[in-house]
Amino acid sequence: MKDKYIEWLKELGFYPVNEQLWNKIELNHRKPENDLHRKKTEAFLKKSIGTQNGLYVYESLEKKILYVGKGKPIINRVISHYRESFKPVSGDTKDKRWHRFFKTNSGTVRVYWKELEGESERKVVEKMLDIILNPKFNEFDSKYQSKVEIELTHAVATPKVELDNESIDYSFGDHREEIINKIGCKLGSIFTPKYNKTGVTFVGSKGRILKVVKRKKNLEVEFNVPVTKLPGVIILNDKEAIEKKMGTCRWIYKGDNLHIVLKLVEEAKNNY
Repeated sequence: MKDKYIEWLKELGFYPVNEQLWNKIELNHRKPENDLHRKKTEAFLKKSIGTQNGLYVYESLEKKILYVGKGKPIINRVISHYRESFKPVSGDTKDKRWHRFFKTNSGTVRVYWKELEGESERKVVEKMLDIILNPKFNEFDSKYQSKVEIELTHAVATPKVELDNESIDYSFGDHREEIINKIGCKLGSIFTPKYNKTGVTFVGSKGRILKVVKRKKNLEVEFNVPVTKLPGVIILNDKEAIEKKMGTCRWIYKGDNLHIVLKLVEEAKNNY
């Protein structure tokens, strides 16, 4: 199957990952001397990468692929990884997985990136690259490798999210796209995400099902169909909903547990 993925990515111009097909910069992933140095590095990244949406790949000077990711825009993820190389960043997992990984793999790295606008396309290409390139992060995150091919199959066919029972701390800030992708996979293709200044709304044939509210810290999800009062869920009565101008929204989750959110999303889909 890997040969098929390589063939498809070659046709699309995404493989191999090199300077002929991808944009590239070199970046020093280590603690800056001071805040001014940090700001200069981040300004350099913003000027180099711009506001493109798409895929990015980290490579060591020894040509070992470190990490494969996607971003909307890419620059947000690259700056986040740069900061994670020397300090924990808000929105990382409870065990500070990305901070531990990028701190361990600090030093000069090559960052490749390539524009790709469609979120569905970004997701599929990312998974194919994950399988072909087998980045070091997959070895670091032992749980990830066993899920990636299943996720690719579901992304191409009927999206589905694999869940485990551990509690994971998330915020909308640094992990917006990951959160939206997982909710989108749980809902399936019959619901369309609509982005605006206050968050991301998912809409189906009968109207809105939920909205992920833009918050720097923690998660806030407003549901327009009934969900169970799990930890973090607030249920408004009619008077409260009118006073807060919430329309048909009565069920609101506030917290940092993506596992709970995805359980609520699945329930909302069944009740839609």
